[in-house]
Amino acid sequence: MQDYDNDRWRVVSGRVGGGLSAAACKEKALELDETDRLRAEEREQGQYADSSSAEDEAEIEGDGAV
Repeated sequence: MQDYDNDRWRVVSGRVGGGLSAAACKEKALELDETDRLRAEEREQGQYADSSSAEDEAEIEGDGAV
């Protein structure tokens, strides 16, 4: 399994070019995955914050609809 993973990243580095090693490509991919995960979490938190603020505004206006 380890050989497959090593070969996979060798192929990726060959396609990316620019002299990046297989290890550098793998590290960059992991970094990008983490960045994407954090951004997704921020979007989810932002959506929850937006919906709760709309509910709070409805309560403040006194219509009672939540």
